[in-house]
Amino acid sequence: MSNFIAIQCNNKHTPPLTPFTCGYKDKSDIEWLGYYNMGKTLPEDEVENGLNSTPHLKNSPWLLVWGYLLVLILLVIQRLLVHYMKGRRSPHVYILRQGIFPDFIFPNITRENAETKISLQLMYLCNNFFVLFGKEVVYIAHVIVAAVRYDVYGFIYIICLGIWKNMPSRTKSRMCMWYIIMINVLIAVQYFLLLGLPPGLCLHYPWCALQAKKLSLLIWLYLPTTPSTTNQYFIFADFFLLLCLTRLWHVFQLQKLDDTLAGALDPSPGPDYANPYNKSTLNTIKLFIFTYLWWVTAAVLFLNAVMTISIFSAGFLIATFTLLWYGSSLLTKSNEYLLGKWELIIIYAYFVVLLKILLQLPSCVTFWTVAKADSMNRLLCPIADVFKLICLQKRPPGHEDKPFSNCEWATTKSTGLVMDALTFAMVMIQIRVFKSPYFQHARQYLTVLIETSAQGALIMKDRVNKRTKMNLEAEDRRLAHIKQHVAKLKAEHEGRNDFDFGTKELVQEAKLYWSERERREAEADRQRALMYLTQEDLEVEILSDDGTEAQASELDDVSELGGGDPDAASELASVGGGAAGTERDSGGGDPDQEITADDPGLGGSSNTTRRRRGGGWLKGEDSEIMTEERETPVWTPKPPKPEKPTEEIIVDVIEFSHASFISFIEFTIAWLDDKSGDYRYTSEAIFKERYEVRGNGQTSPPAVFIKQEDNDILDEVPPSSPPSEPMVLRLTTAIYYFCLARTELLCFLFMLLNHAINASLISLFYPIIAFLWGMIAFPRPSGIFWYIVIIYCKISIVVKYIFQFSSIKWNEATGEAQRSNPMWMPNLLGLTKTDQLFLDTVWDLLVLMSVFYHKSCLETAGIWSMWYDTFDDLEEEEIERIVTLPSAATTAAKDIEVDGDTKETSLVERSDEEKDGEDCESGDSEPALLLDTVDFTMLAKLNFVMFWTLLVDKTKKDMPKDMYLPMLVSALLAFLTSFLGGSAFGKVQQQNKLDVSELLSTNYIPSVILIILLIQFMLMIIDRVIYLKKSMIAKFMFQVVVVVSVHAYLFIFQPWFTGQGFRARAAWIAWYIFFCSYFTLSAFQIQSGYPRLITDSIILRTYGWVTYVTYLGYLAMPFLWELEVLLNWVCTETTLTLDYWIKLSDIKTYLFKLKCWQVTYESAYHLGEKQPAYMKYGIGGLIVLLLILIIWFPLLFMSVVTTNSIPNPPTGFTCSLSLGGFEPMVSLKFTQVNSLTDEQLDELRNGTTNTTMKSNNYTEFVNKFKATDIARLDVYSDSNTLWEISPAAINYLTTVLENKKDERGFDVTMRFQWSVLRQPESTTALKLVSGVSEIDVLSEDERDKTENQTKPFVDRDDLLQIIKTCDTKKKLKVNGLIPSFIWAKETEVTHVDLFPTREDGEIDQRNMKNVDVSLQHSSDKETEKCTIWDGYYWSLNQRSEFVPNNSWYNPVQIWGDTNRIQFYIFSDRIVSSQYQLIASYGIIGLYISVVLVIFKFVRLTLADSHTRIIFQEMPCPDLIMNLVSSTEMVRAQGEFVLEQVLFRKILLLYRSPETLIVWTGRHRRLKEE
Repeated sequence: MSNFIAIQCNNKHTPPLTPFTCGYKDKSDIEWLGYYNMGKTLPEDEVENGLNSTPHLKNSPWLLVWGYLLVLILLVIQRLLVHYMKGRRSPHVYILRQGIFPDFIFPNITRENAETKISLQLMYLCNNFFVLFGKEVVYIAHVIVAAVRYDVYGFIYIICLGIWKNMPSRTKSRMCMWYIIMINVLIAVQYFLLLGLPPGLCLHYPWCALQAKKLSLLIWLYLPTTPSTTNQYFIFADFFLLLCLTRLWHVFQLQKLDDTLAGALDPSPGPDYANPYNKSTLNTIKLFIFTYLWWVTAAVLFLNAVMTISIFSAGFLIATFTLLWYGSSLLTKSNEYLLGKWELIIIYAYFVVLLKILLQLPSCVTFWTVAKADSMNRLLCPIADVFKLICLQKRPPGHEDKPFSNCEWATTKSTGLVMDALTFAMVMIQIRVFKSPYFQHARQYLTVLIETSAQGALIMKDRVNKRTKMNLEAEDRRLAHIKQHVAKLKAEHEGRNDFDFGTKELVQEAKLYWSERERREAEADRQRALMYLTQEDLEVEILSDDGTEAQASELDDVSELGGGDPDAASELASVGGGAAGTERDSGGGDPDQEITADDPGLGGSSNTTRRRRGGGWLKGEDSEIMTEERETPVWTPKPPKPEKPTEEIIVDVIEFSHASFISFIEFTIAWLDDKSGDYRYTSEAIFKERYEVRGNGQTSPPAVFIKQEDNDILDEVPPSSPPSEPMVLRLTTAIYYFCLARTELLCFLFMLLNHAINASLISLFYPIIAFLWGMIAFPRPSGIFWYIVIIYCKISIVVKYIFQFSSIKWNEATGEAQRSNPMWMPNLLGLTKTDQLFLDTVWDLLVLMSVFYHKSCLETAGIWSMWYDTFDDLEEEEIERIVTLPSAATTAAKDIEVDGDTKETSLVERSDEEKDGEDCESGDSEPALLLDTVDFTMLAKLNFVMFWTLLVDKTKKDMPKDMYLPMLVSALLAFLTSFLGGSAFGKVQQQNKLDVSELLSTNYIPSVILIILLIQFMLMIIDRVIYLKKSMIAKFMFQVVVVVSVHAYLFIFQPWFTGQGFRARAAWIAWYIFFCSYFTLSAFQIQSGYPRLITDSIILRTYGWVTYVTYLGYLAMPFLWELEVLLNWVCTETTLTLDYWIKLSDIKTYLFKLKCWQVTYESAYHLGEKQPAYMKYGIGGLIVLLLILIIWFPLLFMSVVTTNSIPNPPTGFTCSLSLGGFEPMVSLKFTQVNSLTDEQLDELRNGTTNTTMKSNNYTEFVNKFKATDIARLDVYSDSNTLWEISPAAINYLTTVLENKKDERGFDVTMRFQWSVLRQPESTTALKLVSGVSEIDVLSEDERDKTENQTKPFVDRDDLLQIIKTCDTKKKLKVNGLIPSFIWAKETEVTHVDLFPTREDGEIDQRNMKNVDVSLQHSSDKETEKCTIWDGYYWSLNQRSEFVPNNSWYNPVQIWGDTNRIQFYIFSDRIVSSQYQLIASYGIIGLYISVVLVIFKFVRLTLADSHTRIIFQEMPCPDLIMNLVSSTEMVRAQGEFVLEQVLFRKILLLYRSPETLIVWTGRHRRLKEE
């Protein structure tokens, strides 16, 4: 055995074993046979160097035999299962050559019962998986093997796939076994090549010579050299293919016995899973697979296209766009046509895999001709980039061939062949789906769906038109009523002279109004009571009230009197005397006079006696219907309601909150259902038509639906879900249908997000077309709009794709600065090269998919139409401008009879077959099919004219809406964003950026911010003018200008000006969001149109506490109401002067506030009921607290500000000592100023040598400061500079000092000046503050002559002697000049005396130091001549006591007799910039500017309120409000004379209190329980 164990010709040491030695494994012959020495160990050096990877088994036989044991176990289990099935089960069996063999895992599962449940269907698929999908699995297995191997064997298998797939089925059945044998042979050859030759033969492989230089070629050819260069696991992929082929061969053998394989290959389509009446989870899954799986396949194609940039991926991109362009209409074609299109994709995917495997040779192997020729490299580099020649091999270090290493493009990541294999698999699965007999149901479903995709538009169009007609008729009726009312008013005033009326006429008018109102309210009460009578009572009532109808016919005539709105009286009558009702009165005379039963003002209905008969009851508990005579309504107070305990109040609050929440949810559900009503109605109608057609076995529906009656068209659509269902489910269902009905909003959202994320010129198309076309089109954008979006989106993706090739250098950034530059052309266009193209195009893909989803939803609902192809919405003149109809023989426009008297003129020709309903194709199912039947020039004209007509024609609008208020809110939010984020707009340096508080405090407004704010303000003014003029053309042109301007400024000018991209500033993003909201609302305003009769703001149309508070906030905004009034006057044709207009507007405003107050508060007032506690303590208590807070606000605010103030420590200190106006004698400058520690502060507070001298002032002052606010300077006091003075100045100085004060005529003083430098965080605090102190220079005689003998001075004689003789020994005593304690305030600095003055009147030396001033010189040599200007300086030395405890410390120690001095700097804290603006006023200023102003406002509001009672306490202002409304009506109708007449009435009313009392009723009716 030793001869077999020894390695003969591969000795480890002689010769040395080199890496990748060809043909030799580090094994002996016995190991080559598979027998290992259990005791052999691996040398450590080989383990470390990785030279030998052969497993060496040491006492571990399990590692050698585990594979054989596993095979034996599996064989035993297989045989046991076979015997079990033979003995215990009765499966469907086939008799083969070897006898009975069971083939089904789950017996007794047939195709019929598999159609009932998902579980049974899965069992059926397990039984027949390879029967149904065996061929496709084998095809996919070939591609998987090729994708895994990408070598010569993969190339062989992919060639075999091409041959195998094109074989007929019978040929495949015959050749299958031969193919299996071939694969077995290939696997055996590969295995023996991997095993190698026996080491004892000492033979080399024939390809050993290529190993050193062409190792990559050997790897591609799968010629093994060593285990480290050959992937032996590739054989597993071959075995997987072999396994699939053997199972397919088994199916072929079974098919010889039974062609249908027990019904598995039955061509019948099975039950109709697309029938909605047979809904189930299984049918839904089938419908998705057979109808919508191609969307998933298209997504995989797109993903493959963008994962790797190459010419092959571009083909998949084109295929994706082609599939999306055809859409679901492609699935309705014949099998041959459909499979032909998809077979092209599968063929392309096949050749892509084939070429990529073949191109691995030039990608991995360097050929001599390529390596040596530079010109060839320059030619091949772009080709390699286009084909993306990236080597996928895993090669050992040092053997990496780089054929294109000289190319400049960097090797990018590649997905290899994984995505290609996945694409091939998905396309193959899709083809198998189309070949399935089940697909017939999907084809019929999609055929009916697409062919009726535009039919529902007719129903919805009729519904919209009828609703538009009804709305217009209602407006016309109201307008006619107004005109009738105006004509009656005009007739009343025509016979009079100029305003010939007085209070008497007004009183009579009011009497008639209140009488009629009383009669109406009584009639309303009677009608309401009849609702609860029995049939017997009802018959009695009918007999007793014969004259009721005759009286009711006169209502309209009387309601016109008094200048009232005709609709107001009917509304008041319907509510039956609600909050705005009055007591039954006669309408005139004394307002406190009681009403009798015979009063004619009651209209004859109050004395009618109604008694209960047969048990008719009112809603109230135990209350009868008119059980007693209707008598004079004398007030009888009811007992007050008992007070509820706190627990009941809490329960009531909770119940009220719950009821409010439920009401809000119900309102939301109702609103959502209303918005989706047309969609649900049309979907239901189309649904019935479609499945009636399918039920009758037709393949296509009738060309035009039968027009329904108006009543049917406008039937109220039922709610989306019944009220009995849970509220959460109802809300979810309502949201679902709303989303389905308005899927275009999802498209617009993705379009805006696309531009917000990309912020490029390419993406700028989406918001422009959305705001200027999509959102404006009525009733929705036509299909041509969406096809334009689709085409543009596809083009943008293709353009981005092309510019991602590495050979294109134009869009490749050379550095981070260029990449971040927004004005770099590739960044501006959105074509920057990136490593993640999918992330850049994902938003384009979302836009694309959302548009197709929108198209699918509209097709399902039957309301998809590609373009306006009919003239039925145009007048004859407009039609003639578009087209002149040719002769009957060549006409392109044909009339189709729609109903009895309406014709629809179409531009799309239809063949006879289409007219008969045979093989009818939808006009938008395949756009290419319309090229021969459509006059596109005429269609373009028609679409433009239709768009413009529906834009400007008010009669074409469905329901005009007033969107001005939300538009104004959006514009104001954008305005506020511009102001708060002002530093983001304009080119502002980083160090100059200021927040809003700093801008206000510094009074600095950059010009750019001012211009932006001014432009936005003017845009709001212009928008208001357009709203008042109600010009749709002006609104559309304004929309165009603003949309283009905002996008040009934000995405072009602003990045160019600031050098930053759109997403770099949060303020820009917020600003754009608010403007997008404004553009959206503005587009919807254009789409719906302006209301014709409504002129008031939306706030003034309802009365309640919400509108009341909102309107008060609106009035509180400075000059907003005034601007509105002025603009209304400017833009409205009127005879009123500006002064009268303002008066009328003020009256209208006040009446609105009064009406809101009555509705919200006074309507809930009970007679004799005391004010509730929550009103007194809630509202009253809050007002009291508010007043208290206002009174104490200055003190509280300053206290809080002081407590939260921030330190302002000194950062530098300078001081100087000078004589008269000469250069400073001593100059000291310190930049290291340290604050005290807490221990030093305690020492300062408590440690003084003379405690008896310490005063309360010292303690109080020091305790005000914290350690960080006090700085201590213990410094050496030699001057930092020489005393630079000229000889002439010295001569002058000595002369001055020699003369006495009387002789020279002026004083000579010594001055000490100091400065403190800070870095304050407040705009009002100064950075540098300075202080000064000085004393006189006197002789002893002069000092004795002064009045204050204790005042410090400098001895003139000593100073003169020092200067004359340059005496450096003499000390000049200077007392009371230099302070010890310096107080640095916010804007100034002073010295403070912390110790009291002594009893003799002298200043304490600890407050003002005693120092010695001496002249110093470096040599100090005595000379006869004094050269003072050469090298002399002055010094200070403190003689007085240091504080505290005479301690002085400086970290820098200087030996010898040094001059020292000490300073303390106390720094006041400052207010931060957030509170600086208010705190700068001070306590007194706040009292004057805040408290007194609020006091005057409150006092003016409350004082003299008795003089305003006549206007504030109007019980019922309805009649005056109707008069104001009538004034506006007649103005709108151009009756300007009548406008002045009615306005004069209003003026006369407000001038006559008695008349005003009559007009506003006697007293409000108090609510009774």
